[in-house]
Amino acid sequence: MKQPADRYFVWYEVEPLRNRRQPRRYHWMIRLEQNPDELVSWGNAPTKELAEIAAEDEVNALSSGLSHGGQVPRTSYLGIHHC
Repeated sequence: MKQPADRYFVWYEVEPLRNRRQPRRYHWMIRLEQNPDELVSWGNAPTKELAEIAAEDEVNALSSGLSHGGQVPRTSYLGIHHC
């Protein structure tokens, strides 16, 4: 019989930076609902939108078994342009 899939929740934090070109960094952390004290995966992005996308991608990867958690390496944001 198949076991129920783990359920995750995502926590976001904003870190102010002194850099004028990038005034903030958005951190995301993924934890298990059953064990909220255990950090499963984490990373950061230069915008809130990119942090949300990266966290959602990581939750999907964790749920499908493609990721084992841990720090997610910074992804390239060169192809993304915000107006």
